[in-house]
Amino acid sequence: MYIFTLFKSFAQHILAIFTLIGIFLLGQKLTIFIALPAALLGLLVLLILLLLLGRVPDFLAQTTPLYLRFMSVFFIPAIVGGWLFKDIVVANFWPIFIAILGTTALSLLLTLGLAKALLPKTDHDAKNSERC
Repeated sequence: MYIFTLFKSFAQHILAIFTLIGIFLLGQKLTIFIALPAALLGLLVLLILLLLLGRVPDFLAQTTPLYLRFMSVFFIPAIVGGWLFKDIVVANFWPIFIAILGTTALSLLLTLGLAKALLPKTDHDAKNSERC
């Protein structure tokens, strides 16, 4: 029985990896038509597929938390690139700092607005709005 569970888990991981790589490759093909990074287009394709499906498939729901835990590994090339171009980064520190701070604040505000608009209201929210 343990072998079957192990094989099922292994198969789910393989299916999840191939699905995510396939969606990324589709995003790469879409860069011919849309001038956006392949990873971003792949995420948009994944979002559209999940919205059309209406749920997250079990094989993705069970395996992707493992991959998300190690997401910081994917930032290593960006860190190395920043180190290689440190003279340019130091020379343009304030514009880069302001751009990062501004885009972070903007994305947080946008996420807050979308969450308030799209998430259902709870009983706790209704009680708080009555007090105001």
